[in-house]
Amino acid sequence: MWSAGYVKSTARDMIRYGEFFLDPHQGLLSPERIQAMCTPHIQIEPGIYYGYGVVITPDFFGTTRIDHGGGIKGVSAHFAVLPDKAMSAVCLTNIAGAPAEVLLNGAVQSELGIEPEARPFNIPIFAYARGPASDRRYVRVERRSSRPRLRERRRPVY
Repeated sequence: MWSAGYVKSTARDMIRYGEFFLDPHQGLLSPERIQAMCTPHIQIEPGIYYGYGVVITPDFFGTTRIDHGGGIKGVSAHFAVLPDKAMSAVCLTNIAGAPAEVLLNGAVQSELGIEPEARPFNIPIFAYARGPASDRRYVRVERRSSRPRLRERRRPVY
């Protein structure tokens, strides 16, 4: 079984990979290439961008976060680097669909002294409602209490 990007690794090697972002003079890639990777090129959500192979959050509780995650049958993983804090983190699980990013965020935020459940910025969350193609709609998740509430939007998306 192969992942989409064909990356199979260990937690230790992923942390070593993070060192390239923390100290760009390590020699494998030039500092200019690492800078190009970490430059926001496309906005994928409000406040979140895609560089070359990594996701960039320029304001993750006042610092920049570079990350990437994924999963296949039987595993989920997420990797993040906070260059301004000299921190890299990885969460590897042996469960498909496990919330690896949520677990990683909780650990990173705890290490930074931030409430693990806090969100870096407050934007509406949109989810995709599954169903027959003619019935698909985007829904907005509103967080006014501890339980999310879904509201169906009127305009169907085809």
